[in-house]
Amino acid sequence: MPLSEKDKIVKAVEDAYLKNKDRLIKFFSDKGFNKSESANLAHTMRNAVYYLKTHEYDRHDLEISLRNEIKEELASRKKEIVSLMDSKNLLKDIIPEMDWDAMLEFQIKLIDEHEFNKTRAGKNKSLQMALEPLFWSFARLKIGQSRQVNIVFDLFEDFNFDDYARDDYHTPNQLLGKKEKKERIRKQFQQPAMKSRQGYAVLFGWAD
Repeated sequence: MPLSEKDKIVKAVEDAYLKNKDRLIKFFSDKGFNKSESANLAHTMRNAVYYLKTHEYDRHDLEISLRNEIKEELASRKKEIVSLMDSKNLLKDIIPEMDWDAMLEFQIKLIDEHEFNKTRAGKNKSLQMALEPLFWSFARLKIGQSRQVNIVFDLFEDFNFDDYARDDYHTPNQLLGKKEKKERIRKQFQQPAMKSRQGYAVLFGWAD
């Protein structure tokens, strides 16, 4: 049976991580993290490194195909849960100690709150989501926000991602140098990751 577009992307993501795992560990080690921290930080990049190695035009096409397939799966899953809600009295008879109302409503909320159901497609949306675990790990390690941005900038530069390794240059409207690119990282990747972390903390009752 041929692989779906989503399964092809998933395999490519896994292959890219395995190919670059040692490179990532060395990168974080060179930034001053110990062996365990470097391995853990590299692992948080398992879904992100593929997008760092993919041209921005291809990322946009991948984003659309992946998003469409996942949204179809989410919609199908939601229909199944709604169907279960119609049979919740039977479920209560089978396992009466389970709060089926709360559990099924929570599952629907997870689907409705999925990032692909709340946002529009963009060339960096999948990368933004894939980088969230890295920023969450930085936060757990008590790494300051400025250092977080500096590390991610160096990571982007190391992987020659988009224009991050390019010398300063002018667009019709502005100069794009390190300062401007780091501000872009802060707004496009760090801030959404921290907002997402806070959202999950509320949803799941995490203690920080």
